[in-house]
Amino acid sequence: MLREVEAKRGPVKVPAFPHLGMSRERLIAPILSSNQVLGYISVLDHPPHNEELAFMAIEQAALVLALSVAKERELSEVEGRVRGEYLEDLLHGTYGDEAAAQRRARHLGYPLHGSHIVMLVDIDDFRGFNKARQISEDAIQALKREFLRRVTTVVRTTYPRALVQGRSDQVVALLPLGTEVTDHQARSHALGLQIRQAVADWKPGFTVSVGFSAPIEAPSLVAGALREVTSVMESLARFKRWSQVVAVPELGLTGLLAAVSDERLVDYSRRHLGP
Repeated sequence: MLREVEAKRGPVKVPAFPHLGMSRERLIAPILSSNQVLGYISVLDHPPHNEELAFMAIEQAALVLALSVAKERELSEVEGRVRGEYLEDLLHGTYGDEAAAQRRARHLGYPLHGSHIVMLVDIDDFRGFNKARQISEDAIQALKREFLRRVTTVVRTTYPRALVQGRSDQVVALLPLGTEVTDHQARSHALGLQIRQAVADWKPGFTVSVGFSAPIEAPSLVAGALREVTSVMESLARFKRWSQVVAVPELGLTGLLAAVSDERLVDYSRRHLGP
C-alpha cells in the first residue's frame, strides 16, 4: 500500500483494510524531500462530495511539512558543521587563545567549564569490510554518514550537549562531565556498550571499538587526550582486538606504552637494551 503511495508521489485513496485495523477508507499522501520519503499524511472522513478539494488539501499539507522538515534538517546540518569545526579546532589545538575558545563554546551552548572526556569510535577493519563486499564509493560515503548519525543519536541521549564529528571511518566526540566525575567510568562504559549494540543492530557483522580518555580540562588538554586514545585504538587494531570498549586510565602500563609511538619505543630499546 505505502509502496503504491510512494510510487505515485502524490495522494492516493486507500480502501479499508479491516485485517490491518484500518476500518475506513482514507487519503494518504507521501511527505517527500530530495526524492526521499520522510513520512505520510493520512486523512479520514474526507468530504465525498468534494474529493478533488480534499486531494489538493492533503497534497498541499504534505508539501508544507516537507519544506518544514527540509528547513530543520538544513539548520541542523549547519549547526553540526559549526560544532564540528569547533571540535576539530579543539582536537588540533588551533582554537586560538582560551578566551576565544570560551566565546565559541558559549555561542554553541557547550559547557567548557569542568571536566571532559574524549571518545573515539572506530569501525573495526573497515578496509577489510570494503574489500570483502566491493561496495562503491557512493555507498561507502552513505555508510559513513549513517554511521555518524547513529553514533550521534546514541551519544546525545546521554550527553545532549556533546560535540560530535565524523572523521573518515571514525567518530570523535567531546563529552562534558561538568564537576561531577565520580561515576564517569561506569557512564562511559555503558555508553560504549550502547554504541556498539546500536551499530550491531543496524548492520549485523559490522563492529566498532570505542575508546575513552581520562577526564581532562578543556581546551588545553583536548588534543593530547585524543592522541592517547588514538594510540590505544591503533594498538587494539594492530592486534585485531575488535569490538572493544576501553578507557585509557584502566589500561595502566599498557595504556602508557600504547600512547608512545613505535619510533620512540624502538629508540628507547636501542639506547637502553642494545641492538
